[in-house]
Amino acid sequence: MLYLRKISLLCLLIALVAALGCIGGGPPSPDLLFPEDADTVSGDELEFSWTEVTEATHYRLEVSRDEYFSTVAVDVDSAAGTSYLLDLNYQTSPLDGKATYYWRVAAYAEGWGGWSQTRSFYNANQRPLAILR
Repeated sequence: MLYLRKISLLCLLIALVAALGCIGGGPPSPDLLFPEDADTVSGDELEFSWTEVTEATHYRLEVSRDEYFSTVAVDVDSAAGTSYLLDLNYQTSPLDGKATYYWRVAAYAEGWGGWSQTRSFYNANQRPLAILR
């Protein structure tokens, strides 16, 4: 019985530490600025931006077609500042046109912090139709 009580207390302690964010110890998450949630974007470039995290040396940006980030279309783990310019040109962009994407950012300062909240955007670009002759 004492053994089960110790296990229960240990599980409770682990749950409490995880809930308080004491595991990991990295910097806080940045706040996302642009694109705003559910924005529609188009053009040749898209500039992602987020707030600065004190003492962060760089940031990681992920962009995915699904909100769980099971597959990632863009993964930049060395963004030096609080923004990243992504090529949306239909010939060279890593993103498909006419599609919804999700994005998030994490800060690095002697270890990775947690992810920011997730936002979505719709890439309204489309590949031009082939000209038939």
